[in-house]
Amino acid sequence: MRISLWLSVLLAALLAMPACSDNVANSSADATGADDDGQGDGGLADLAADATPLADDATAVATDVPDTATADVAPAADVPDVAVADAADVLPADAAAEVTTPLGCGGAAAPGTKTATIDFGGTTRTYLVHVPKGYTGDKAWPVVIALHGLTDNAAKMETMTGFDSLADKAGFLVVYPEGLSDFTGGSWNAGNCCGAAKTANADDVGFLMNVLVDLNAHFCTDSKRIFATGFSNGAYMAQRLGCEKADVFAAIAAVSGEINIATCTPSRAISVLEFHGTADPVVPYGGGGLTGGAWSVDQTFAFWRDNALCAEPKAVAISQKGDATCTGFSLCKDGAAVELCVIDQGGHQWPNSPSGPAPFVGKMSTDIDATSAIWQFFQAHPLP
Repeated sequence: MRISLWLSVLLAALLAMPACSDNVANSSADATGADDDGQGDGGLADLAADATPLADDATAVATDVPDTATADVAPAADVPDVAVADAADVLPADAAAEVTTPLGCGGAAAPGTKTATIDFGGTTRTYLVHVPKGYTGDKAWPVVIALHGLTDNAAKMETMTGFDSLADKAGFLVVYPEGLSDFTGGSWNAGNCCGAAKTANADDVGFLMNVLVDLNAHFCTDSKRIFATGFSNGAYMAQRLGCEKADVFAAIAAVSGEINIATCTPSRAISVLEFHGTADPVVPYGGGGLTGGAWSVDQTFAFWRDNALCAEPKAVAISQKGDATCTGFSLCKDGAAVELCVIDQGGHQWPNSPSGPAPFVGKMSTDIDATSAIWQFFQAHPLP
């Protein structure tokens, strides 16, 4: 990132920073963070000392979990844009029916990444949708909503994750919404942060629901296989969707971003997968951070475990390779699962990103592929 952009991001973050939530217990009171764009500078490295060290073995990760928790593929040149739907400025009263009913079934669409716009809250908002090779309109397709980090955008999320290539092979639609932007870039109102979206108190939950309504009007979507994932500020937003729209999203996955809302009240036992580096200098493992109010990784993991009423007394080992250790719970209500992959000394990175590591924000793991792992998790956990 250019120095001038970094300075503007830092200034914007300082101006937008809310007070940390009093509802977050055990967060590091003196934790410090940095801008949440995944492209910070070398001065962020000193925040690594605030991160919680990785446990010596897989089961030891779970031992430290408290029993209770406080409450980027290029577009094809000849592919037309998706038509603009007549989305309302506020979520329609019957939006749930519009989301779940496959209105867009019956017609094929050319593969590639397309741009769509909707009017929401008096503002024109944009999202990208990647249509996989082999898409037909005669069956319902899974949907993955992928949310970018602070100061980033939909195209950056598309290249950073590599979801398009996987979608072409596995067969699912990928949606990359654009957060509310100012001179520093895009942002999501995830509760306690971030950026222009937080300052404007943007109804990003409502916006994303309207994105689904618009998507469903043009494509054949599977209401039992709608998923959300995100990075950093986008991960915060995915967590918020799990808290507030568990009836719509079958499962969520968060990379480098925990719960960042004062109160989380899911309507059901929802499946959750998390990735976090122990030396993340932007979103500290122990919670807090300059963006304000983030729960710790352990608090977030324990909350989702308790919400899903998982029966195991401790998280069980799932996999361990190099710096990546994954543990979790699978004996949960309604077939839900809650899993955590900890990257030993990992930074603010998307593990094994096809675009390579972001500079100045710590180590990127190549021992686990977050994109593939997230899709495998989603496949296994549709809505009951």
